[in-house]
Amino acid sequence: MIKKLLHTRMRVNDMEETLRFYRDILGLEVAERKRSPRGSDLAFLKIPNSEELIELCKVAARYRGKYISHLRNEGNALIEAIEELVRIFHIWDLTMLTREDPEDIVDIDAEVAAFLQGFLSNRGLYKGPVHGKWDSKSKESFESWMGVENLENKVRKDGKLWGSVWRYVRERER
Repeated sequence: MIKKLLHTRMRVNDMEETLRFYRDILGLEVAERKRSPRGSDLAFLKIPNSEELIELCKVAARYRGKYISHLRNEGNALIEAIEELVRIFHIWDLTMLTREDPEDIVDIDAEVAAFLQGFLSNRGLYKGPVHGKWDSKSKESFESWMGVENLENKVRKDGKLWGSVWRYVRERER
C-alpha cells in the first residue's frame, strides 16, 4: 500500500501550455518555478488537500512528447498509482488534446443503448431496465458518468456519441 506519494515528475514539451492546463483548467496552484542545476525549466504544482506535488520539467528537444520520468513515494502500491496516472493521462488526452473527427460518430441505437445501460448498471449508476431505449434516465446516468470521468465536454445532446467516447466506454468495460 502506498503510504504517501511525494511527487511525480512529468517531462513536457511546452511548459506554458501545460501550466495553463493544470492551473487554469484543473485549478492547481504553482508552488514554485525554478531552473534546475542542469538548466531544465521546472514547475511544482500543489494538489489540494495533499502534500504531493506534480513536478513539470521542460523536456529536451529530442524526446518530442510527454511522459513520466519518475514517481517518488512511500509504500508498496506503486503499480496501482501508475495505473491511475495512466488512466488520468488517457482522459487528458481524450478530453484536452484530441480534436473530434466529425465523421467518427456512433448513433445510440438499441444495441448501443443496451450496452451503455448495462455498463452504467454494472457501476451502480443506472437503476432502470436494460431495454435498449435511450430514455431520459439513461441519458442522465450517462451524463453523470461522463462527469465522473471528466468527459463532460464530450457530452452530445443529439442521441449520438463521439467515436472516441464509445471506444473509451468499451475499453473500460473489459
